[in-house]
Amino acid sequence: RFKQYNDSFGHPAGDEALRLVAQVLRANVRTGDLVARYGGEEFSAILPNAIPGEAMVVAERIREACAAQEFPHRDVTLSIGIAHNSHGSPGAMVESADRALYAAKHRGRNQVAAEATVLLDHFIVVNREDQEFNLLPEGWTLEETKSLGIDRLSEIAEGAIPEAAKPLIRALTAMLDLRDRDTERHSDRVTRFAMRLAKQAVVRKTAIFTQNDFCDLHLGALLHDIGKAGVPDAILQKPEALSSEEWAIMRQHPVRGAELLADMPPLSSAVPIVRSHHERWDGMGYPRGLSGTSIPIEGRIAAVADVFDALCSERPYKPAWPMQSAYAEIVRCSGTHFDPACVAAFQLKWSEISALVTVAINKAA
Repeated sequence: RFKQYNDSFGHPAGDEALRLVAQVLRANVRTGDLVARYGGEEFSAILPNAIPGEAMVVAERIREACAAQEFPHRDVTLSIGIAHNSHGSPGAMVESADRALYAAKHRGRNQVAAEATVLLDHFIVVNREDQEFNLLPEGWTLEETKSLGIDRLSEIAEGAIPEAAKPLIRALTAMLDLRDRDTERHSDRVTRFAMRLAKQAVVRKTAIFTQNDFCDLHLGALLHDIGKAGVPDAILQKPEALSSEEWAIMRQHPVRGAELLADMPPLSSAVPIVRSHHERWDGMGYPRGLSGTSIPIEGRIAAVADVFDALCSERPYKPAWPMQSAYAEIVRCSGTHFDPACVAAFQLKWSEISALVTVAINKAA
């Protein structure tokens, strides 16, 4: 969000804020540690011979000092990612630290996230205080989900977004309906499935979700196919297999959707799902060919929900699969297409998920 600082107060003020952050870093690392600006508003610190717990203590000290530091215009906080030198190359270590930083940002910011082996999503997150989260109400409707992004405009931007911007958000979510009613209903079901899988993952302690994470998952699952707004109808509605050229266009919809939402800060937290819901656990997905835990946990959850609903749904090129056959396919693809932990959550939530599918079938009849 540092771009908002520059946009609001000007680049000279942004430069001064960066200088103050640099001072905080230098004052709170150990003797012999190296601190440098990595690029933009990102800094890097190298802590030679630090054990994992010691690195966490240093990172927390830096984060707390920055939160206490007075800045000219408004408070500035830090999100910090930690990686350890066990990756074989400096580049791999930087990538791992970047993923940890990404986890800290998307779990509420002003946090430290470090690699760990105790959780299947490979991150532990230290909050500035112990947070309790309340799961979103079971009764949330599609319209209520759509309004989530609109409600956040005032909340996140502290009133800086005018009323005139709200119709733009409504227009964005309405794209799903304008292009294809089936796409909208599919997105609604994927949202409901994904929320249940995430709740089960929390219960089984295979993932950490804060209240904000659940809201982001809800919004991201609803908008996961928003990039299809740019796919021609001749491809979306084609009643037979797509050609290689048509597939190349279709496979761009996660990228197009992510680019669209990335330019809208109140909705940018939906980007991880939009961009990664077609990645596969074995690295054979698209658009980036990510594998394993390099795929955001939100994307891994959405992948199971998305494929299951697609199998159970009639499409121009295929009939709907029987529900039990779709279930068997999800289980069969555990460890190849899907994260095994997400498939386990799917199996444990099967009674609820199958009931949702039955309701959808009855409504369509």
